[in-house]
Amino acid sequence: MFFNTLIRTTFISLLIGSSAFASPVQWDPVYDTQDASDLFSQGQLVEAFNGAYNTADDEMVDSYTTTIGNTTFIEAPGLLSEDNNSDFLAGNTSGDAGYDVLLSTLDFGGGSGETILQTGSGNLTLGNTYMIQLWFTDIREHMDMRNMIFGDDAGNTVLVNSFGSGLGQYAIGYFTADSDSQSLTLSPDGFGNSHLNGYQIRDITGLGLVPVQNITQVSTPVSLFAFFGLLTIAGLSPRKNNAKK
Repeated sequence: MFFNTLIRTTFISLLIGSSAFASPVQWDPVYDTQDASDLFSQGQLVEAFNGAYNTADDEMVDSYTTTIGNTTFIEAPGLLSEDNNSDFLAGNTSGDAGYDVLLSTLDFGGGSGETILQTGSGNLTLGNTYMIQLWFTDIREHMDMRNMIFGDDAGNTVLVNSFGSGLGQYAIGYFTADSDSQSLTLSPDGFGNSHLNGYQIRDITGLGLVPVQNITQVSTPVSLFAFFGLLTIAGLSPRKNNAKK
């Protein structure tokens, strides 16, 4: 297992409309958020951002930059056009203070249509294999029926619920870079704006990890990977649903 806590200050750009950086993403079945072990930690960190309220406007908090395990998520109130200092965990806890910061803050914006983020900050290597992990949590009263649709701007999507089994849900996807950045689409399912708590991208090239079909229920996600020698996600691996580590 490899860890990389490199903090990147290069920011992502927000685009509305079509994009030329749409490598297909193969999505896992969605996972219920549970605790800090949710964090995918294999490979090398490319970037990790927390879609947080702007601390320049919050006299009570010095920074929403937060560390979970060995991964630091940089405060990024500009992920989407708006931010809000509400507690989206509604006083609940994952049992980890750093994870709670990520889950209790988010950015929103873009209206009811599709919003496109360019992720990777120009730091992706063509042909390398990457994992992207995104969170959506909003368990405030009357908000538990909200769903976000995350996608790759190439028609591959995953539906993530704001409540899940009580702390929200997260999505994990895999892609092979065909550019130095990767498009991510955000679409609210029946409400006013896209929401995103945060995300991370990790380079998992050369780890020999082949995703295995997740046969467990969403409420009990399991970390499963099979090692198949020369098979890789980008090349000869079977097209199976991925599981997180």
